[in-house]
Amino acid sequence: YQDLRTLARFSPKDSKLLNVSPFLKKEKDKSQIYAKFTDYLVVVNLDDFYVNITNYFVAITKNAVANINFKVVSTSNGKILTSKNVRLNFALHAQDPRVNYQKLVNQMPNMLAEVINKELEKLNLTVQ
Repeated sequence: YQDLRTLARFSPKDSKLLNVSPFLKKEKDKSQIYAKFTDYLVVVNLDDFYVNITNYFVAITKNAVANINFKVVSTSNGKILTSKNVRLNFALHAQDPRVNYQKLVNQMPNMLAEVINKELEKLNLTVQ
């Protein structure tokens, strides 16, 4: 987020201001991180997360479900360009909850990035 005003306009009331600069590891030249103004902002909100346990006669299946809402916002005019609700399903195989959690933490960002990238391709965004 650029400032508290933008945060207040596009986020739920319990949102916090977060400095994302430590997470910008793909930028090769660190001096360029703050050189450009952000043209578009992607706001991601985890709406719901639960585990479905289905008990068959011979086996038990466990699936984790994450309901996520994301919005793409233009920072130049403040308009919401797209808003989508996404449901991500994860198969849980291991008996150890820590192993399942670690796999989930590794898979969820990649799956969400694929969904957001597909939506961004549809928008045909240009840098201003």
